[in-house]
Amino acid sequence: MADSILPQVPVVHINFQLRANTIGWASCDVAIAFSSVTITASYLGDALKELVDAACLVMSGETQLEAHFWEEPGEYRWVIDKVGESIRIRIIEFDELWSDKPIEAGKVLVDEMCEIVAFGAAVLEAADRVMDEHGLMGYAKLWGEGEFPAKSVTHLRELVRSPT
Repeated sequence: MADSILPQVPVVHINFQLRANTIGWASCDVAIAFSSVTITASYLGDALKELVDAACLVMSGETQLEAHFWEEPGEYRWVIDKVGESIRIRIIEFDELWSDKPIEAGKVLVDEMCEIVAFGAAVLEAADRVMDEHGLMGYAKLWGEGEFPAKSVTHLRELVRSPT
């Protein structure tokens, strides 16, 4: 979506459904405003932690950041930019794993504006669903012995409860 047609009023509600599918693989349904996409991630990265940490950073005032969902091969790069009191979220697909290509070289799947707190709350809700479904041990087993990002989720919960 081109910059000129981004909604003038940021979206209040977004929806993430993150699922740990099989050992070392997860999928994530993302719906923001007029865009929706399903992306996947492998155990080569820590997709849930990267997304939770990104939400914490943007809620703490960071103005530009990225999170990654690594593929085999490929990458989904979340590019988040603060615009006033809102954020612009772009999810960009690259064909190569651990790509250091510029954003312009990828395929834009999502390009939408939303409220910062709505983003944080949606990411928190997705993380809570993963924990409710799998628990600490189940998550570690599914994510190739990776740990659930409990500290990051706790921090995000605090930020969502008392946004600045």
